[in-house]
Amino acid sequence: MAEIRWETVPCPLCHAQAATTVLELSTSPWGRPLTLRQCRECTLGYLSPRPVRADLGLLYAQDYEAYQPTPVKPLNWRRRLAERFERWVCQAHLNYPPRRDGLWPRLATWPLRLWFTPPPDALMAIPYTGQGRLLDCGCGAGWYLARMQARGWDVMGLDFSPHAVQAAREHYGLDVHVGSLPHPLVGPASFDVVTLGQVLEHVPDPHELIAAAVTALRPGGRLALSVPNLASWGRAAFGPYWWPLQLPLHLLHFTPTAMQRLLADHGLGVRELRMMRMTNWMQRSWQLGEADRWRQQPPPLPRWLGRRRLTAKLLTHWTRLQGQADGMRVLAEKPAQAPPLPAHRAA
Repeated sequence: MAEIRWETVPCPLCHAQAATTVLELSTSPWGRPLTLRQCRECTLGYLSPRPVRADLGLLYAQDYEAYQPTPVKPLNWRRRLAERFERWVCQAHLNYPPRRDGLWPRLATWPLRLWFTPPPDALMAIPYTGQGRLLDCGCGAGWYLARMQARGWDVMGLDFSPHAVQAAREHYGLDVHVGSLPHPLVGPASFDVVTLGQVLEHVPDPHELIAAAVTALRPGGRLALSVPNLASWGRAAFGPYWWPLQLPLHLLHFTPTAMQRLLADHGLGVRELRMMRMTNWMQRSWQLGEADRWRQQPPPLPRWLGRRRLTAKLLTHWTRLQGQADGMRVLAEKPAQAPPLPAHRAA
C-alpha cells in the first residue's frame, strides 16, 4: 500500500485557526496519531493533520461497507402488497406521481401511514418535486438510488469508486458514473433534488461540494443530506468508541450550528433539520468499546444494561427527543429567484 501524505489545515468551513482538541487517538492503523479538532468560531469538527486530497482514495478498500450491494430479494405477495401500500401513501402525502390530491385520498391512506410511510428522518421521506430528476452524489453501490427509481424518480448517481459504480450498474441497472460534483455530465439547473447521504463528512472542502450541488439544482430545487452529529450524546458518552467517528475516513464532523452556517453561506434555506434514529450506530459504538474492553473510556452504562438491543433503542429515541442524536438529516431549498445583490455590489 502506498504511503499516505498528511497536511495540517485550518477550519475547512470558516478558515479560522483557533480550535480545541476534541480527542486524539495516540495509536491507529495508519501509523500516526489522529486528532479531531473543533473550531471555536463555527463549531465544525475536523481532522488535522489529515491526508492530502490526492491520497484520500487510498483510505477506501473495495470491501468498504458502502460499496457492497444489497441482495435483491424476490417479490412475494407480501412484499408486493407492502410496496403497493407504500406507493399509495407516498402519492397522497409526499406528492408522488400519479398524485392523489384531495381530502379523501389522505383520509383513506391515513391508517396505512403507521406502517408504510418512510421514517420522517430518513432520506427516503423527501417529497417528490418538479419533474422528479434526482441526483445522488456518493451513491455507493446504489441501494438508495434503486429504491427511489422504483418509486418513480428519474435518477442518476455519482461515486468516485469505480468498484461501487460497477456494482450499481450490474446489480440494479442504474445510470451511475465515476466522479463527484462538479461533474461534466451534470449541467446547471438540471436536477430537482440532489442527495448527499453520509457523504459530506468525507470531503476535504464542504464549500466546493455544496456550491456544485446548488449549481446542479434548478431554482426551487432541494438539497437533502445526512451527516453524523458531533453535538450528540453518543459522541460525549462513547468518546473514541463513537461509531460515526471513523477517523481518518471522516474528515469533517458537523454540529447543527455548523451545518446551518454552511448552507446559509450558499444561499440555501433550511426547511427541515431532523435528528436521525440510528439504533445500529448506538449498538456499534457499544461493541467497539466492548472489543477494546473500555480501556480508553469507561462505559456510559452498566455492561449488563448496555449490551441489550432494547437499551440501544431507548437511548436512540431519548437522544433524538433531546436534539442530541448520533445523526441529522437536513432538507434545504434553493431560492426560486436569485437574491438581490447587496447595495454596495449592485452599484
